[in-house]
This record gives sequence, C-alpha cells and structure tokens, in this order.
Amino acid sequence: MAQEVRTSVFALGAALAGLGGALQLPREPASLAMDITAIGDAFVVVVVGGMGSIPGAFVAALLIAEIKALCIALGEWQTPLGAISFPKFTLVAEFVVMAIVLVIRPWGLLGRPDTPIRPQTATVEPMTPPGGNHLYIIGAIVLALLAVPLLVDSRSYVLVFGIDALIAVL
Repeated sequence: MAQEVRTSVFALGAALAGLGGALQLPREPASLAMDITAIGDAFVVVVVGGMGSIPGAFVAALLIAEIKALCIALGEWQTPLGAISFPKFTLVAEFVVMAIVLVIRPWGLLGRPDTPIRPQTATVEPMTPPGGNHLYIIGAIVLALLAVPLLVDSRSYVLVFGIDALIAVL
C-alpha cells in the first residue's frame, strides 16, 4: 500500500511539473537560461518558507510574487543620477527578502528550528581566519572577478553566464 501511494504521489508530481512547464512556455521562449530562473525562484521560496514546510512555501511564493509584481509595477524612474529600472531588480529583490527572513528567522517563515543532533557537551573548534598566502589568493580572485566586466562585452553570453553562476553561488 505504501509503495502504491509513493508511486502515485511521484506520478502526480511529475504530471504537475510537466503541466507547469507547458503553461510557462508560451509566456517565455525556450532558452538555455530557463532552468536558472526556475531553480532560483524555487530555492528562494523554499528557504523563505522554511525547509519542509508546505504552508511556508505557499506563503513565501505569494510574498515573492508580490515583491516581483511591485518591482515591475514601479517601472522606470528618472533621477538626477540616471534612470532606475525596477523591473530589472526583481532577482535582487527576492534575494533581499530571503536575506531579511534569514536574519530574522533562520529557519524560515513557517519552519521550525533545527533540533541539535549532537549532545550539547560536544564542542567544535572555531575556524581560524585565513592568513598569509590565503589572503593573496582571495584578493587575486576578487580582482579577477572585478576585471571580467571590463574585459568582456556587456552582451556576451560569458558575462551573463558568469553573473548567473555567481548569483547561484551566493
């Protein structure tokens, strides 16, 4: 009986995922970056809602969708320093919401705090800050990352892919 339920739930999940993909395709043309958008949104919703919390994921999805809609509704503003295009900040806005939620409630909006797995008497030695050659290596990596936009055309796929990869790492 339990095996049949698992199989049915898996089949239902696969069917809903296929339906979601079929409904999304007319809104946005198929491209190599479709997965990054979906995975980024799903990651933020799960983290904001709380790991393992279905109601939390629902509330987080509503919150993130409203924040994105607000950014799109604000449109483009002209300032003395230049134009600010809020629709381009939707990805940044959802990660800012995630950061705020993680600072206030590290386990998510409707998640529960983790229970300790180890006994309370066990201690872990603190990590030592990097020093010596490590700082030079970190500095070289930061300088290389800062130089990439200067060396690559702003419309090239390499720059777009690098930005997406760094967002995923973040």
